[in-house]
Formats: sequence, structure tokens, C-alpha cells
Amino acid sequence: MPIVFFFLLVYGLFQAVLHEAAHIFALSTFGYSADKIGFKFDYGFVPSFFVRVNKVLLLPPGQRMTVHLAGVFINSVVNLLLLFLAQQLNWGNVANAVFCLYTFGICVNFFPFFNSDGYKALICLLGIKEVMNEESISLKVVRWLSFLFVAAYFLYTFYAIARYVRE
Repeated sequence: MPIVFFFLLVYGLFQAVLHEAAHIFALSTFGYSADKIGFKFDYGFVPSFFVRVNKVLLLPPGQRMTVHLAGVFINSVVNLLLLFLAQQLNWGNVANAVFCLYTFGICVNFFPFFNSDGYKALICLLGIKEVMNEESISLKVVRWLSFLFVAAYFLYTFYAIARYVRE
């Protein structure tokens, strides 16, 4: 059990640092730097790294979407490499753990009520203007539809995992 906890801790820290570094790199390729880099507790108890990229609002929608999705993209690449490695080395439990963590990470990154990267990218894709402290009807509709989609994806994934574990 301690080895699993250690793996999860190292995995989580590694993925968080890579995720935020990808945002910084993407923003810098468009000529801007991050406003602030730090560590905080979301909702009072969830530790998280963050990069404040307010200058992303100065970019055209395509570049803005690139910056928002850079962290999710790098996490996906790393997870796919880990899955491939785990399968090649017949590490069944590691592959299952990576799949579960990756799925959880995708859900968190696209969950609309967290004001997440995927949510911001979706707003860019749909061409909806995001204004601080103001939410349009179209933004509310997108928020609720993406909530339903992510919730369904999350439930289906855990159903599939539970079914796999029972077999």
C-alpha cells in the first residue's frame, strides 16, 4: 500500500507541474508571460498549482484555445506513454491505475463548474465572450450541457471500471 500512495503522489505532482508548465510554454510562444505562478488550496482543502494567464484574453480565439488546452494535451501525451509502457512491461495494475487517474483528470479538466481549461476552450470554440462577473444565457447553457456530458462520461467510466474489476 505505501508504494501505491508514493506512486500516486509522484504521479500527481509530476502531472500538475507538467500541466501548468504547458500553459506557460503555450502562452510564451504567443509573446506573453504568466501573470502569476503559485500554489493554493481550492475549496479550502484541495492542494493545487496554478498559473494565472489573464493575458490570454488578449489573444485571438484559436491561440487562446491552444493555451487553455496545452495542459490537458501534455497530460494526455504522458498518460498515453505510461499506458503504452505499462502494457509493454505487463504492468496490469499500473495500466489500470493510469487509466483511472487519466479519466479522473480529464473529467476535472472539463468539468464546467470548476472554470476549468476544457470549459474555457469550449467557450472559445463556440465564440462566447467571457466577461468577469457576468454570465450570459448562452454561457449558462454551455455550462449545463457540458456538466451533463462530463457527468455522463464520469459515470460511464466508473461503471466500466467496476465491471472490469468484477470480471
